[in-house]
Amino acid sequence: MGYLEGFGLGIIGGMIPELVAMYQIRKEYNSTKFSYLTTFIYWAPTLVMILAGGGLVDLYLLGGSTINPLLAVNLGASAPFILGNMTKHAPKTN
Repeated sequence: MGYLEGFGLGIIGGMIPELVAMYQIRKEYNSTKFSYLTTFIYWAPTLVMILAGGGLVDLYLLGGSTINPLLAVNLGASAPFILGNMTKHAPKTN
């Protein structure tokens, strides 16, 4: 698998958690609750997390790992969770 293909599959995987979250919100609230979807403050971090999915796959490929397409999507989907947990447990500074 090439870097571009891996990046693309990672991006697809990175979209999965966002789509699942939007689906769950859609089921719980009426359509007026979606006004935040038009704001930059929502889309900037969302785009970063999606791109992080592609970046994580490319990091594995750069490290010499052999990755099949399903694993690339899975790695991309895990990137937002990995980054989210890293920021939750960041060391405190004085």
